[in-house]
This record gives sequence, C-alpha cells and structure tokens, in this order.
Amino acid sequence: MPVLVKNEIDRYNYADKEHRTISEGMMAWQLEADWDYHLKLYPEQQLALVIKSKFFNQAIEKGISFFIPENIVEFKDFIVNVEYIIGISYLFNTNHKDVDKLIKIKNGEVEELSIDEIKMLYRKFCYHMSRVIDNEFFK
Repeated sequence: MPVLVKNEIDRYNYADKEHRTISEGMMAWQLEADWDYHLKLYPEQQLALVIKSKFFNQAIEKGISFFIPENIVEFKDFIVNVEYIIGISYLFNTNHKDVDKLIKIKNGEVEELSIDEIKMLYRKFCYHMSRVIDNEFFK
C-alpha cells in the first residue's frame, strides 16, 4: 500500500499499539476484503457506520466526532447530539449503575471521570445506540 494512502487511513485504525499493529476491523476491511468487516469494528466504529448509513447529513450538521471523548463535556455533547439526530433517547434498564451514570452525564450532573471510565461508558453507549438504530430503522 502506498505510504500516502496508509498515512491517510491509519487514523481510523484503533489498534492496541502494544499488542497489535492493526485492529481487527481494519484488517478485515482493508486487507482481507471481508464483507462482514462491520462485525469486527469497535462500538464507536459500528455506531459511526450506521449513523453514516441513515443520518449522514444530520451528523455533519451537528459536527459529531466518533473519536473517544477526552473529557466529560465532549462526552455529554456526543450523547446529546447522537440522541438528537436519531430522535431516540435511552431505552436502557435505568436501574443499572452505568446507565444511571450515562443519564447523569447527559443531564450535566457528573463533573469528572477518568479517561478510562469515559472510554468504557462511551463504548457501551455506542454499542447500545448502534443496536437501537439497527432495530428502529433497519427492520
């Protein structure tokens, strides 16, 4: 692969740099030409793919980024914007502590989280919302 092309697509490669050079999703998509590559994507990549398929223009207008948020404000904005463009709020079990925390983040009731906790909650949110979109819009 030409270096120019590799450098351009490498920013989408969410690999654990200590253990892998390339993520499973990137490997399936770019090198194996696997039509089911979407099944190997990280949750945020899956959500980005379904939003691109159904809500591309709205996502562009809202300026949604699928990079892992670096702080609680970015995470709150992401949650609010995703729910806004798809027109659906949580369909979670609100008795679960992670769900409760996501709701509090959305409502601005959480001031600080570690980057690891943001990453974990972000991926859970993305996974759930990608399934919600699949069920609501791609029946």
